[in-house]
Amino acid sequence: MFNGLPFHKNETETISRLINLMENSYANNQRYVTLKDLNLFRKEIDIINANPILFFKCSSTRMVLTKWIIDETEELFIRNQYKALSVDYIYNKLRDNFKTLAFNRSNLQRLFCADKVLDYYTFIPVRNSVRDIYNEHYKLVSPLSREEKTKNDFKLAKEDLGEELFEHFLKNTDQAMYLFKILSHLVKEMEYDNKLRMAIEGVHKNLLLQRVKPLLHAFKIKKELRDKLMQLFTDNNIILAKELSRLSTVPIENTIKLPLVDFVRWLADDKIESIRRKFQMILKTERNISILKTRATGATLDITGRSRQDTVGLKEPHIQLRSPFVCLVPLMPCGSSCFGH
Repeated sequence: MFNGLPFHKNETETISRLINLMENSYANNQRYVTLKDLNLFRKEIDIINANPILFFKCSSTRMVLTKWIIDETEELFIRNQYKALSVDYIYNKLRDNFKTLAFNRSNLQRLFCADKVLDYYTFIPVRNSVRDIYNEHYKLVSPLSREEKTKNDFKLAKEDLGEELFEHFLKNTDQAMYLFKILSHLVKEMEYDNKLRMAIEGVHKNLLLQRVKPLLHAFKIKKELRDKLMQLFTDNNIILAKELSRLSTVPIENTIKLPLVDFVRWLADDKIESIRRKFQMILKTERNISILKTRATGATLDITGRSRQDTVGLKEPHIQLRSPFVCLVPLMPCGSSCFGH
């Protein structure tokens, strides 16, 4: 994923203001934003060009916030049950969503570090980086700007609120902001509960009777987060993947909410079948089968080489298995069948 230049203190306020301007423009128009829409100075345009992790240039004059692309792409993954998506598919959907035929495909490929296909596992760190940097700057928007945005939102919702309630909140913005905070918290909780529920429902049927902890070991995640998830499963007596549904009624620590959803979404693919295919690729030759059989008895590479009078390429089949999927081997009911017998 491409990154922008380091942020300087005198730039943060400008970046925050630009984000707020673009958010307001999109809220009103529901399409891309043009440089003309924002009436920018040269310095502000330079800041936009220098920070593609925040500002995505669709063309020389049209742009969107990179976070919008991330949000829309995540929705596409949800609709497609977290299956890998072609970059062309994402590209065309984004063009439709932002109402622009001009949409820089190369910038999109660089953002996702993917030329043809993007899988959810690759998407996660990109999503997290973009959202972290966006949130870091958006929270710096002045209270006055937030108050103005709230008033604009009320105007758009005037028909739903009714005249009396609309006028009351315009005159009592403190009450409006307090109510907004309460409702925002409730909405976030409901959105998270829905995401977790959908993720649990999407767990591949072949994994439902598999143990959760070996699966978690195969999932790429920071150790401290893995340990917390392990403890969560232990505390709630979750042993098999089918028991993850218990988490829908359990309070979950904020720091592991997103990692938990990402892990459960990762279970949408049949990981057992993935490791089986990997074994099949490695075990195409009798030589590799013989090496792995010998190593399975506890023999070192040196002993294996001497017994075969062959030391060239002995590490190759082991290197091919050095991936998180090796943690799934204990789950496989293969026994000797893994070696084709």
